[in-house]
Amino acid sequence: MRGLLGVTGVALLAGMFAWTAPLAARTYFLATNGSDANRGTSLSAPLKTFAAAVRLMEPGDICLVRGGVYHQTLQFRKSGEPGRPIEFAPYHRERVIIDGADPVTGWRERRGGIYYAPMAWSLGEGLNQVFVKGRMILEARYPAPRGENPFHTRSLEMAVPGKALAGDAIVVHRHLFKPVNFWKGSIVLANVGYGWNWQCAHVIGSTPGRLRPGRLRVDHTSRPWFGGIGRGYLIGFGLPALTGDPSSWVWEAGKLYLRWEYGKNPASLGVQAKRRAWCVDFRGHSWITVRGFQFFAGAVRMAGDHDVLTDCRARYLSQFTYFRYGEHPGDGANSGLDGVYLKGDHNVISYCELAWSAGSGVVLDGQFNLITRNVIRDCDYAGLYDASLVISHGGHDRILFNTMFNAGRDIIEISHPDADRIEYNDLYRPGLLCRDLGVIYTDQTNGRGTRIEYNWIHDNPAPVPANAGVYLDDYSRDFVVDHNVIWGMPGRGGAGVLINNPLLPPHRIFNNTLFFCRPVGADLADPNGPPRGSKILYKHFNNLWLGNHPGRVLRNFRRNDFQLKPGAPPADRGKGAYPLAGRDWTAGVDGRRGAPRSGR
Repeated sequence: MRGLLGVTGVALLAGMFAWTAPLAARTYFLATNGSDANRGTSLSAPLKTFAAAVRLMEPGDICLVRGGVYHQTLQFRKSGEPGRPIEFAPYHRERVIIDGADPVTGWRERRGGIYYAPMAWSLGEGLNQVFVKGRMILEARYPAPRGENPFHTRSLEMAVPGKALAGDAIVVHRHLFKPVNFWKGSIVLANVGYGWNWQCAHVIGSTPGRLRPGRLRVDHTSRPWFGGIGRGYLIGFGLPALTGDPSSWVWEAGKLYLRWEYGKNPASLGVQAKRRAWCVDFRGHSWITVRGFQFFAGAVRMAGDHDVLTDCRARYLSQFTYFRYGEHPGDGANSGLDGVYLKGDHNVISYCELAWSAGSGVVLDGQFNLITRNVIRDCDYAGLYDASLVISHGGHDRILFNTMFNAGRDIIEISHPDADRIEYNDLYRPGLLCRDLGVIYTDQTNGRGTRIEYNWIHDNPAPVPANAGVYLDDYSRDFVVDHNVIWGMPGRGGAGVLINNPLLPPHRIFNNTLFFCRPVGADLADPNGPPRGSKILYKHFNNLWLGNHPGRVLRNFRRNDFQLKPGAPPADRGKGAYPLAGRDWTAGVDGRRGAPRSGR
């Protein structure tokens, strides 16, 4: 009996072990010339589509993708497991492009150097996007664009009456020399008044301008709707727009019309149009790694936990020219209107280049995420309250050793943080479309100890009255800003650190080096702030302000050497971001960490 029980027990244990033991990880292969009828486990018989691969893959599996262009969306159906992620990567680092656009072919000449081709799809109002030779070209507009840079499109002076009601506002526009209702059905985009963000509306009627300026009657205006003087342009009024400068397009009734370089036939130009909102969609799944790919004309929805996006290059992530909310675009991030939407915890985006997004570059909505060693550039060319990187809902996230530059408004915008860390980043050139902003900006926000430290924050060209390095706007509180080098905020409003109406707990601003800007504490809080005197509700000390003469104190500021010259004033070695007692550190993707920091 005892022996029988022993044998039975061994057999039972063996059965349980066989049932619980994980399967060996498999390697799948995928290629443009593959077939989904293949098993995909050999290089000689690869799969063809991402959909087929994700159906087969289990935790721990990897799919190696042969070089080529894939007009597909990589959408995941299941999660990996701790220590056993599901992974997609190129085979032997071959060039793999996930393309959200499709070719447009069958070109025929219409007249006057305008060509057309069938294009049966449209992504909706303001969402279409066209590429020639791999570069975005602008939709036809008035005044006609020159070049393809959306930050530098031509515009005309506009005025919106300050008392105009949203929904029936009258936009006064000079040089509208067209018949009555010529502009009806188009979209007007403008940046007027305070210039915080751009706004748009549908045109429901127009009158020509002769001796007096022309007028546009508009409806379905974006929110908020500002009055004032500014600049703008019109878009979406059909084929008449193509009579202007070359290199522009119009989509109308299932056809794409294109004018390129004074009548050149586009058949040989590799014309493409965006067709899919997403290049990669994690779809709420966790423990997934995507590495080494290139993305074109599509966004990334990185929703899940413990996911990794690394060593990827993305261009033209999001596109829109019509929007409902200029201040806060709603759930635009979850609709493909931003570049990378990261929702979840313990995720990583590293060693990526993310370029050209009408909305934000990266939107963070989670905790304990790491954004490191990335280049994020040319974002928010719609000119809204977007940024290169937005902390939408944070919590102990780390933004570390990134280089971010060129944005319509802010480089980093902070909305709902919680002890997040922004450190060792090289951040510059916001404000290409808007004003009253910062390289780093927050408004009415409790930082909950969020720390902005050891960054290079510089070159804010936005017009006055307020262009800042770090802008802690109305009724914000509890941010720590320390050991940053801040410079290049020109004009009478150019502030290194700008603080409006701070509340308790107080901001702490210390050991920053500032030059070519105004010093910390020089800018008054809003006089309409709390009656108790808001200006004193922050602490600042040991900041080193060098005015317009940094060369007298710093070793070589033109080459980003911000160490103090030996013996140079001030005598207090503890001042500034590079005290004499400390070691060197640099910022950005190639930055290196210096000595351990004290005083924490």
